[in-house]
Amino acid sequence: MLAYRWRAPDVAALEDVPSPRAGPDQAVVSIRANGVCRSDLHFYHGVLEHAPCTMGHEGAGVVESVGSNVTRVREGDRVVVNYVNPDGTCPMCRHGRTDLCERPPLGFGTDGVFAEAVAVDARNLVGLPQAVPFDEAAILGCAGATAYHATLASGLAPGMSCMIFGLGGVGMQGVEMAKRFGASPLVAVDVREAKLVVARRLGADVTVDASKDDPVAFARSLGDGRGVDVAFEYIGLPDTLNQAIASVRWGGRAMMVGIPKCPITFDAQAFNLGGKTLMATQGHTTEDLREVVALRARGTLRTAETITHRFPFKDIAHAIEMLEAQTGDPVRIVLTH
Repeated sequence: MLAYRWRAPDVAALEDVPSPRAGPDQAVVSIRANGVCRSDLHFYHGVLEHAPCTMGHEGAGVVESVGSNVTRVREGDRVVVNYVNPDGTCPMCRHGRTDLCERPPLGFGTDGVFAEAVAVDARNLVGLPQAVPFDEAAILGCAGATAYHATLASGLAPGMSCMIFGLGGVGMQGVEMAKRFGASPLVAVDVREAKLVVARRLGADVTVDASKDDPVAFARSLGDGRGVDVAFEYIGLPDTLNQAIASVRWGGRAMMVGIPKCPITFDAQAFNLGGKTLMATQGHTTEDLREVVALRARGTLRTAETITHRFPFKDIAHAIEMLEAQTGDPVRIVLTH
């Protein structure tokens, strides 16, 4: 079968590799759609530590075969993959934090879903109703569930003010989740007007073009002038993380979701005196993924509106280049098989 294999920083290509076989507790999934995520760029460039493997972590498809111990899925089932792929045995898993499993996730040291098929522990698959297309399901497998997990962890509640910094794939899902959690007002921040337009369609009450206006000043112009209750940083840049921290009121919370490429410093004194909270979240649980699939099946998520480009799987290198260069203002790029 074909798989997109990473060998070294900036070196990856489609290769012919042996098709996977299901272990006793695994299922082999024939991949029908992939999402291309900015985290894949981090992997491609070697920002994250990892071993050579098949790239990709957003995937959905059909169960092709199952191992001898598997009863929860069967051949022909439509599924989405939980790329976190918790092993269920590490210390974090045993303490209920499967979102922080110590096993390398799919596509980040363990063979991922940029392939025609992948073998996955069956417990880490979530069934897909017919109402959820494979392309949207692939996106929910990372961006949707990661944004849901971060929003849940933030304590965001109806009537609380909120800012979203960075409208990439996960950040755009973050807008949808914050809206569902009742954020008011909900402010989306980016430097590309095309993405701000999509954010407004997905529920942002107001948008800020950070290439023209100061988002921190805007945050302090809201309500009582003390800043917002919660701010999410979804891109991993020093400037945007500092803006998120500065935008929250005393006692507020800044959520760090974007993966930084370098060390980040911030005004610790202002942070300390303001009694603010900085919290990092990564990944999600299978239960989180199950919940976002259910939300989409009920028609309460508009995931399709975030998909701006589609390519056949064989054009994966072009898709990655497009995301890197931001050619055509891509929000979500989907690969179809």
